[in-house]
Amino acid sequence: MKQLKTHLSNGGIIPPVARVLHQECIDDCVRQALQQASVSPANLSAIAVTLRPGLPTSLIIGKNYAKALAIKYSLPVIPIHHMEAHALMATIDNDINFPFVTLLISGGHCLLAIVRNINKFELLGNTQDIAPGDLMDKISRRLRLKNFGQPYNEISGGAALELCAKTGNPFEYFTDVNKYPTYTSLNRNCGFSFSGFETMTIRLIERLEKETDIEPDRVLPQANNICASLQYAITFMFIKRLQRAFIFIRDNNLFDNKPIKLVISGGCASNQFITDCIRNYCQTEDIEVIVPHKRLCGDNGVMIAWNGILKLVNENKFSDSIIRSMDSIKKIDILAKAPFGEDISNLLISQHIKCDTIDVKKFIKLT
Repeated sequence: MKQLKTHLSNGGIIPPVARVLHQECIDDCVRQALQQASVSPANLSAIAVTLRPGLPTSLIIGKNYAKALAIKYSLPVIPIHHMEAHALMATIDNDINFPFVTLLISGGHCLLAIVRNINKFELLGNTQDIAPGDLMDKISRRLRLKNFGQPYNEISGGAALELCAKTGNPFEYFTDVNKYPTYTSLNRNCGFSFSGFETMTIRLIERLEKETDIEPDRVLPQANNICASLQYAITFMFIKRLQRAFIFIRDNNLFDNKPIKLVISGGCASNQFITDCIRNYCQTEDIEVIVPHKRLCGDNGVMIAWNGILKLVNENKFSDSIIRSMDSIKKIDILAKAPFGEDISNLLISQHIKCDTIDVKKFIKLT
């Protein structure tokens, strides 16, 4: 809570500030977790720690703490890939058989992949510039939504944009989305690009501010329609990329005739509008959609621990996932940027998959 309030007051995450907050909070966080679980460090089976990818300044704090704890109590260490943990989070309380498709959408990442097992991932598409959560945070700040007061000034930018959009018209702006270059691709890929959305939304805001001539600290009266329209445009891209991915999987029988399931995870998966629209679309494709509980969509310690448990109980299959040697533990290090699984996006691109036009508007339930 302290970290959230600090980041909100700063208008976003500032790496040096995040490092200090991590350093201040980590010991107390671990102590409380062990206390609530009635477990002592000596009784632990292993320590799971995020080592990649992410903010280096924050990853280092976790790495150093995990190493010190592991050496002190002679515990093995399980290195965790942040995005892999997101991809597997839904399996904690859902019976999901491998393989399945995962759409990971957050403030720092956006990717589409096939999950073969807890250690094997095949990347279909990745973000080419900024992530959707980052985009929504930026537009929320640009619209000064926190000036609405509570609860806008107590929640993240993305959550504020979603709240504002609930009273807006998603078809007010950016209606002819197929004409925007951000949606088109000569390669017909499953990649994502959101920088164009940022540019067109900022330009729209600037134009409306001039036309409305509002005071500097006031929120545009059109803010709800802008938020709703941007949210729809982002969702449109998700559905179009999923459409191509599903065709690719079926045409190549990548699931051996097993039904396709889709897991949506990451911070933006807590956005009800986005997940509802995708769920409605997937129903037409006879595809089940699973989304973790809202509190487990964003970055959280539970997903790291769960990923560690999965690796630990499957150690006989993936023995290299766990580091038991104290000498090796002393040498573990972070990786700020790290690939996600095996990249098979070029194979998808080589098949030039053309998608039929679909009316994404029909998947939206307006209240």
